[in-house]
Amino acid sequence: MKTFYTLFKKAPVVAKLTWVFAFVLSLNASQSWGQASITSSSTITESFTGYAGTSTFPTNWDMSGSGSSYAFRGTNQTSGTSGGWYGNDNMSFLGSGSASNGRGTWQLRNTSGGTLTGFNLSFVGRMWKTGIVSPTVRVYYLVTNSSTFPTNNETGWTELTSLAFSDSTANISTGATLTTNGVTATISNNVYLYLRRLS
Repeated sequence: MKTFYTLFKKAPVVAKLTWVFAFVLSLNASQSWGQASITSSSTITESFTGYAGTSTFPTNWDMSGSGSSYAFRGTNQTSGTSGGWYGNDNMSFLGSGSASNGRGTWQLRNTSGGTLTGFNLSFVGRMWKTGIVSPTVRVYYLVTNSSTFPTNNETGWTELTSLAFSDSTANISTGATLTTNGVTATISNNVYLYLRRLS
């Protein structure tokens, strides 16, 4: 999944992310274009195959942003200059002075029949372009009974601080694997887990 960010059009920053999600318990997991259900101990991955930077995105994702020029921008990720979401078999956000707060939120639901007590999360982050102003990309999670995607603020969310990255992250220009293992979270059967990246 590619994601690119910038705070100002004169200083574009492009980041590529590939999610890999695994559970601490021996419960399987499966992922599809619909709701991602956790049903057994397999690792869940997200590829965004077929996503083309439109408002028709996978139903287990919510993508939002703010600003006067925020929009869905199509497939021209590498040379696009307008702020908003892009995609070309991946998911990207380009920020600007008038498009910001790019939030990509992934919904997963525990349908294993048991309670999860934690998870692991790993992805490859990459900044494709650098500039004077570079955002810090942050990752959060939320456990809730609600199937409605949470509002656009991080109140009540837990930040996974070890997964944040920016221009100063080692090897970020070629791809840095960021991983956190053993995140403690009680996710009862039929309860939802939301994962969010924010820049």
